[in-house]
Amino acid sequence: MLILYHLIIEQSTFYVIIVMEDFNNTTISKKWLTIPVIATITRLLCREFTLQNEYLRLENKILKSRIKKRIIFNDDERRSLVEAALTLGRDLMEQVVSIVKPKTILAWQRRLEKQKWDYSDRRKRKPGRPRIDVGIEQIVCRMARENEWGYKRIQGELKKLEIEISKTSVANILIRNGLPSSPERKGLSWCEFLSRYEGVFLFADMFQKEVWTFQGINNKIPDEYNKSRRAAVR
Repeated sequence: MLILYHLIIEQSTFYVIIVMEDFNNTTISKKWLTIPVIATITRLLCREFTLQNEYLRLENKILKSRIKKRIIFNDDERRSLVEAALTLGRDLMEQVVSIVKPKTILAWQRRLEKQKWDYSDRRKRKPGRPRIDVGIEQIVCRMARENEWGYKRIQGELKKLEIEISKTSVANILIRNGLPSSPERKGLSWCEFLSRYEGVFLFADMFQKEVWTFQGINNKIPDEYNKSRRAAVR
């Protein structure tokens, strides 16, 4: 035997539906009973809730009077207050809302709705891939200034440093920084060359000497000595 009780409120009067179910015969019998006592208890409970709300409103009023500075709300707090206030309705909102003015709640609602459908940030963002990191861009520019390397060679040197970028990115970086491509880029001057490799040279002959070879006269210039290694520079 299973008994279920349902309460229905109708004009401050409570009705109880008693549902009796027999699992064997699956018969259901309904009886409507008026219980004024339950309505009285409910009114007492509602009065208790009203007193609690009055106390909380008074407490909020005192706290608000003690706080001299303006309260700054973030978007999450505004959204929570808007959702809670809208469930009250505008008339009840005028009586309950005290931390801000009710028109402020409505203004927050309009602004939040506007932000929901605002795609201005997406429109400001440029299409395509994001820009290369500034540090990597500086390395590319330095390689291009100090060498006559082309895009592919710079890309290969960056790969040795575990930096993966495309040749197109290298070209864009050089164009953006006003550096010409490899054929148009000048090499190092003698002063820059000697100052860069002064720690490598032990001695060098800076004079040209004409040498007869099977290909004809050839100008041979300094031999570079680096400890046990000797490399002829032509």
